[in-house]
Amino acid sequence: MKRKITATLLLAALLLTACGSAGKTVPDPTQLPTAAPVPTETASPAPEETAAPESEAPFVTVRVDREEETCSSDDTVLLYYSSERPRVEIPKQPQTAAAVNDVLEGDFTRFRDGEENRDYASGREQYLAAAEEELAWRKQENGLDAFAPYELRREIRVVRADERVISITAVESTYMGGAHGYAGCSARNFDARTGALLQLEDLSEDPKTFLELCADLLWTASRGGENALMAVAEGYFDGYEETLPDLLRDGNWYFGDKGLVIIANPYEVAPYAAGGMAFTLPYDALRRGMKEEYLPAEYTADGEITGEILSMPMEADVSLDDGTDGKGAGVFLSAEGDVRDVRINRVAYNEWNNTFTEEADLWAASDLPAGTTVLLRTWIGDVLPTLKLSYVSAGEKREYYISQSGKDGSLVLLDGRQFLGLPAEITGMLPFSFDVDGDSVPEVIDMTDTGEENYRQITVDGEPLGDVFSAAPDLLHLWLADLDSDGKAELLYCADMGSDDYVTSAWRADTLEPIRFTGETRNGKNGSDVTDTADGKILFSYGWLFLESRTYQLGTYTSVRPYELTEDGLIAPRRDEDTWGYREWEFVYNRQYLELTREIPVIMEGSGEGMLPAGAGILLLGTDGTNLRFRTEDGLIGTFAAEYRDGEERGWFINGVKDTDCFASLPYAG
Repeated sequence: MKRKITATLLLAALLLTACGSAGKTVPDPTQLPTAAPVPTETASPAPEETAAPESEAPFVTVRVDREEETCSSDDTVLLYYSSERPRVEIPKQPQTAAAVNDVLEGDFTRFRDGEENRDYASGREQYLAAAEEELAWRKQENGLDAFAPYELRREIRVVRADERVISITAVESTYMGGAHGYAGCSARNFDARTGALLQLEDLSEDPKTFLELCADLLWTASRGGENALMAVAEGYFDGYEETLPDLLRDGNWYFGDKGLVIIANPYEVAPYAAGGMAFTLPYDALRRGMKEEYLPAEYTADGEITGEILSMPMEADVSLDDGTDGKGAGVFLSAEGDVRDVRINRVAYNEWNNTFTEEADLWAASDLPAGTTVLLRTWIGDVLPTLKLSYVSAGEKREYYISQSGKDGSLVLLDGRQFLGLPAEITGMLPFSFDVDGDSVPEVIDMTDTGEENYRQITVDGEPLGDVFSAAPDLLHLWLADLDSDGKAELLYCADMGSDDYVTSAWRADTLEPIRFTGETRNGKNGSDVTDTADGKILFSYGWLFLESRTYQLGTYTSVRPYELTEDGLIAPRRDEDTWGYREWEFVYNRQYLELTREIPVIMEGSGEGMLPAGAGILLLGTDGTNLRFRTEDGLIGTFAAEYRDGEERGWFINGVKDTDCFASLPYAG
């Protein structure tokens, strides 16, 4: 079990920052505080209102206000309390907005005032009373140094607000002493045309089949992409797959930008160190089961937002105040053409990597038609922006940080792309300007056609890096990353894994030199050949670089493997801490058990060498190119060796016998 324990500790260290501001513990996860994942109150009845036709789609805005208080006794802080309160406005459908706000206000009131018949503290007054009680006890015991202020906080994010749906999440975090607190996320989803609170079963004409589809996609989402490290490092609880379907419950999902997002709070599928998790079920994969009316619509909006700082008040269609009580600078924003998904967020600057972190939502709007104006009262910092404006135009998300000129005090909307956090995919942003060499002067990255069918050329400031194959433009991916943390970027490219001409390539964006790969990926071999290219789709999970590829060994499997930029300047498989050898390929999406037709020699964890009998079923988990790791149907783990032979008897052999003669069937594709 050493490998598993070490991997889990590694994952805990990597994910420690996921604890965030709630970083103190509740020792017993069964005694969780008021950050309950699912609000219990049901929605008010929806108004009897027909959906607006597409030509009269409702204009939806969401304003987020905050109340906060620091409660003290003498010079000792007892409680930090803060709670955000969303408010929906739909001018042409006030009854719809009222139905939504009834539910949202009920959630806010319940958090502030607490819930009855609870066996733990609930609400501001109970938290304050509990803090006062502990403080009095510590004074009596002369233990004031051990007292830490209690916390009760609620943060709102508007994740989707358009003419079809409104999705709002609430993260409720609490602390009542101990090593760390607890933070739980829940969500509310509404039909923007009727105000009805949506349940999962409302999203499909066939709820049972739809939930089965969601369960399959949820399992896939937990294994790859941004969650690949959790799967490879065995960061989930043992048997977590069996509890995944339990996440498909009301109050535990929301409509995201790219798909239906399922929430997993701490302790549900992984230890506390993993933090809260979210699994995205892509809209494209859900189309065959979800009602069209809840999928994102296609838009033709193509405009921009301009702005200025006013010295005198001016009337606007929307008035906002970022906590200035009407005394802040007046930022006057105007839509020059139609724009979609408009957001104003509070942000904080991260000096260590020149990026901004979104801290809170201030305002969101489904769209701003041409000519719509917004007046924002805010304090504009002399040095660093504290607010971000974003919107979608011509299918592209644009981000700007609200600042002012040090010369004349005029409004400056700083292009958010210069503060892009790496790694980041820039495929849909080309041509893209970014300071790849750390000299504060941005370079322009682009991709152009070469004139040869299916080939494109990647350039930096017009200088070519190399021609790359891409038969399917919608499957190509171009990444910027800083793999060695030297402040200079690397460019990583991958395209269609299904093509024999497909390659993954990498270059140093500052010197334009190619970065070579080690490790063969197509046939399960773990060769040491050094090449300029490798085969695999690029993924980043918790900052780790992964390649996802096809492994053709006793079948065709989708597998992932962690890679890193080594001191020798190669992109190589990441070293395994247990063996100090290369980490193996993990068959992340495999659920198919293979039936043995003859016994084979194996090495089992805990018992050593032995023979696995005919009729046994095994699930392949991974490979180092020769040895395959497997799990039996009763949960035992072991390995066995396979040899690849070329020539007349080409293929894989186990103990001298062709693989196809060792199993009832093998899932080879192609």
